[in-house]
Amino acid sequence: MADTAELAAVMGPVALLIWGEPSERSKTQLRFGRKGSVAVDLNKGTWYDHEAGEGGGVLDALKMRMQGVHNDQEAFAWLEMNGLWRSARPSGNGHHGPREGQRRTSHHREPTGELVATFPYVDEDSRLLFEVLKYVDQATGDRDFRQRRPDGNGGWINNLRDVRRVPYRLAELRRLNAGDLILVPEGEKDVDNCYDVLGPATCNPMGAGKWPNMAAALNPHFANLDVVILADNDDAGRKHAVDVATALTPIAKRVRVMFIEELWPEAPHKADISDWINAELDVDYFREFIEGLETWKPQAEPEPARATLYIVPDPSTIPMRAWLWAGHYVRQACTATVAPGGFGKTTLQLYEAIKMVGEGLSVWYLSGEDPKVEIDRRIAAHCKQHNIRLQDLPGKLYVDDRSTFTLTIATQARSGYIKFEDAMLALFESTIVADKIDVVMLDPFIAFHNVAENDNTAIDAVVKRLAFIAQRTNSCIEISHHVRKPFAGQGSLSVDDARGGSSIIAAVRSGRVINRMTAGEATQAVKKLRNEHGTIKPLDEIRHFYIRLDLGKRNMAPPEHAHWFRLLNVPIENGDNVQALKPWEFPALFDGVEDKDTEFIRAAVQQRAYRADSQSDDWLGHLIAEQLKLDVAGDSDESKEDIKKVKKLIKVWELARVFKRQRMRDDKTRKQVTWFVSMDKPSESAVLQFPDRNEGNDDD
Repeated sequence: MADTAELAAVMGPVALLIWGEPSERSKTQLRFGRKGSVAVDLNKGTWYDHEAGEGGGVLDALKMRMQGVHNDQEAFAWLEMNGLWRSARPSGNGHHGPREGQRRTSHHREPTGELVATFPYVDEDSRLLFEVLKYVDQATGDRDFRQRRPDGNGGWINNLRDVRRVPYRLAELRRLNAGDLILVPEGEKDVDNCYDVLGPATCNPMGAGKWPNMAAALNPHFANLDVVILADNDDAGRKHAVDVATALTPIAKRVRVMFIEELWPEAPHKADISDWINAELDVDYFREFIEGLETWKPQAEPEPARATLYIVPDPSTIPMRAWLWAGHYVRQACTATVAPGGFGKTTLQLYEAIKMVGEGLSVWYLSGEDPKVEIDRRIAAHCKQHNIRLQDLPGKLYVDDRSTFTLTIATQARSGYIKFEDAMLALFESTIVADKIDVVMLDPFIAFHNVAENDNTAIDAVVKRLAFIAQRTNSCIEISHHVRKPFAGQGSLSVDDARGGSSIIAAVRSGRVINRMTAGEATQAVKKLRNEHGTIKPLDEIRHFYIRLDLGKRNMAPPEHAHWFRLLNVPIENGDNVQALKPWEFPALFDGVEDKDTEFIRAAVQQRAYRADSQSDDWLGHLIAEQLKLDVAGDSDESKEDIKKVKKLIKVWELARVFKRQRMRDDKTRKQVTWFVSMDKPSESAVLQFPDRNEGNDDD
């Protein structure tokens, strides 16, 4: 959701508090960072970090860049405390600020938990500037920090607007001499504990990540001091330590950084110097340890990236694409199978997984919908149908559901920002490597992400992230994806009908689509379908047991050239009937036609001519039907299919020069009509060999 105009108006002040002094400034834009990678649009009230690939509005900036701000409510509280927002709670329509006609009032969210500590910030003469209040929820252990300033009348104002930012315990800090040691932990509690046990200490207000925003006010107080920064044992703490070291190196006599996990190898995650003090560890060892620390130096600027000069390789040495199965699964790529729900995607994928295991591959099937017990039933049905003992196959099959392996690739905020779940993705990738997985199947794709399926940009980002993992792990990651709602009158589906279609197809190496047999295809295959199902069930019901699989962007292949499967209900040993499938061949034109039949027709036409008109009693098709035992005289579905087959055979044999067309006189009607004649018969010079396509029924 976009920020309101009122929120957009405070984007500039918020950006300055978050990122500090801009590297570039104009009337409409601020840029931050040495390369200007963070861009702030002052008119729209938005920001974008080009290095991190993320951005949003004012509330997004606070939630993503301010420690302790996790939701909209906390973001508004932060704005109020810093004098940037005065409004009612968020209104029911999702907008902040008063509704039309509603009086604007000041509101301050009540703190969570009970007050456990108050940390006064004073100036050089010990006059109170502001206080930081620490609240702790005794039930959950959650902490909540608030700031307030005196109002001059014995009360408090719950924000720090226009108040100087100073280091904690500034009056004591100012009493230090040049070259004296000053410890800089992360928080006020740590400062107080250091004073009690280790020596003089200070910190900035508002916790980790805020020093760069206050550097101009804080840095001068550390001139010529010997600074040791005490980093907490987490990523935020380590980054904060580097930020402080970077800021103070130009002004302090010396800057060193102590990472607590180096002092204390057993330190738990997020441990700080107070935890070390409370553990009653050796203070003398601490002093010896910091004496041995080297002066901190900022990391050198990385070498500028250079384009890679292309060296023409010997084509014979270029590795071939590592296709794994069915001309679809390929290493170092993401692939996709798309179909509507209920068309057999899961059944097909499990069948292919078992087949690939039979070829010695390791396949990992992750079910995002069905529990593992249902997958057990489906695998049992396939093994029974194809007479397979899975344990005897050379490859390995791994199966997980959401309860045994949790995977969420990414989450999309209401603003459109996409957050990748890096911890889960790292575990996912390491599992592929550890178990030497060749093919990963995510079924269905939608169960493994929280982004809008119809958002092409979001889907593209998610699929490309999977493709990067496939490249790094030398595996194939197959996604089972839904299609959009078909439009009125649409026939067969193509891969372009996938939700987020264009982005899916652009991002995967191979895409394919599943379609059910159409009514027209069922008519073409009616004899084979009747042989398999009998004559009682309607043809329209039978055809739903057959699916066709087409590779590529368009479903253009004739049905006899597509990949077909028949869905089956297989009884397994527990009494359930479970769906499986088996490959199925669509009836081909020359099914039931042998070489002797071709020679018979060739010889017959050499004996005499036959009419090309299918309405004629002397039509060549009657002779062909008699030879192949087909029915072209009836009106049933089977007869209609036989007529189509005979006409196709005539076209193929004509192209193969078994016979040819020729215009000749019909003795009965005394008219020029089209005949099929022997290739040896000379053409009549006065007559066209191939008649006008628009002439009556003579041309079929």
